[in-house]
Amino acid sequence: MESVYIALGSNLQQPKSQLNRAVGFLKRLPRSNFLKVSPYYRTAPVGPAGQQSYLNAVAKIKTRLAPLELLYRL
Repeated sequence: MESVYIALGSNLQQPKSQLNRAVGFLKRLPRSNFLKVSPYYRTAPVGPAGQQSYLNAVAKIKTRLAPLELLYRL
C-alpha cells in the first residue's frame, strides 16, 4: 500500500460541512485505509477580490488504488 496525502479545501456555502463530507468519502474509498486528517485551518483567498477565507485540511490514506483510479475517485 502507498501512503497518499490529499489536500482538502472549501470557501463556498458551508466549508466545514463540505470538508466533513470529503473526509467521510475518503473513509469509504475501496482498497484504501483512512489514517488521519489534520485539524481544519483557515487561509486567506488568492485571486479575485471579495472571496471568503478558505477552510483547509490535509488527509493521509494508504491505498492500493492506481494513481489514475485514485484521481478519478477523488
